[in-house]
Amino acid sequence: MSRSTIILIARLLILATIAGLFWYGWQRYAALQWLDHTIEPIALSFQYPPDWRLDELTDGDVAKKIWFRATEPPKDPLPLLATIGSEDGLRLAANISKQELVPMILANSERAFPQRHPEFAKVLTKQYELDGHKAGEVIFTYKNPAGSQTKQRFVVIDQDGNTALYLAFQSKASDFDALNKDTFQRLLDSIQLR
Repeated sequence: MSRSTIILIARLLILATIAGLFWYGWQRYAALQWLDHTIEPIALSFQYPPDWRLDELTDGDVAKKIWFRATEPPKDPLPLLATIGSEDGLRLAANISKQELVPMILANSERAFPQRHPEFAKVLTKQYELDGHKAGEVIFTYKNPAGSQTKQRFVVIDQDGNTALYLAFQSKASDFDALNKDTFQRLLDSIQLR
């Protein structure tokens, strides 16, 4: 093989390597670019991963004030589920119970969840601020109807003393911790309330 042929082949290999690295980098960059989403009726904006599939909301969902539902493309029978909803008219209940909105909802949830979710086991309850609003959450496990262990993070945000926003993130229990760290927390950190 001549010297010029070897140089040509080496240049082509270098160009192919550069093109491959560029393509790989672009794919990684595109995967990191989350999508913006705004729910106007509750003045909530956030970002979510581009590979999530948004469910078509029914009239019944909207009547129940469910504003967002997404799943990850199913890799197995139990993909993740993310849901955002709201409830208003809660100021009177908070005043009657002599509690602030978030602690009241968390306490009621901890009483209701064991009735709704077989083998309910609380992992964590905490309160904090999120984008200048009082918030709190309960993380728990339960057995879903298919008999698999599921883990859920249920977040409550006090929007205005009368309206609560609910965010629920759940997945197969064995997948939850990685999803919670890399995905659910990033979504929560992106929240902006107007």
